[in-house]
Amino acid sequence: MSQPNPNQMPLEQQVQTVYQQLQVIEQQIKLYQEQLEAFSQLYTELSLTISTLDGLKDAEDNQEVLIPVGSGAYVWATIKDKNKVLTLVGARLHVEKSIDDAKKTVYERRARVEEMIKNIGSEIQRLSADRERLIQFLEQVNAKLMQDKNKNS
Repeated sequence: MSQPNPNQMPLEQQVQTVYQQLQVIEQQIKLYQEQLEAFSQLYTELSLTISTLDGLKDAEDNQEVLIPVGSGAYVWATIKDKNKVLTLVGARLHVEKSIDDAKKTVYERRARVEEMIKNIGSEIQRLSADRERLIQFLEQVNAKLMQDKNKNS
């Protein structure tokens, strides 16, 4: 089913259609911005994980260290075996890996998150351009109506 051509509708109906499209686009932008924020936080968390694994590499077994647990909180811990890291591999499933293998897994996950951030950013830009186009149309209609009103006065 094809969409009606707004240029073939009466002006009032065109304005109403464009206004509805504008509302939908603004809702979509808001949702994408929320997703972007969540993925940005995840990216930061993954970067912190990489940094922590790098620091762990320099530690010794039985050494007491501060381990970040998120949101700026740290916990003192004693390293039992620095060569064994439990790494999330999916659906609440963790696998024991070496530090290097764990870092590789986290780097791969961070790369996927970075790609999502780029895709969401592109979609926000596309929708923002559509929104601006619709706003310009509404401003032109408003200017025309004001001009017509002044002519009739």
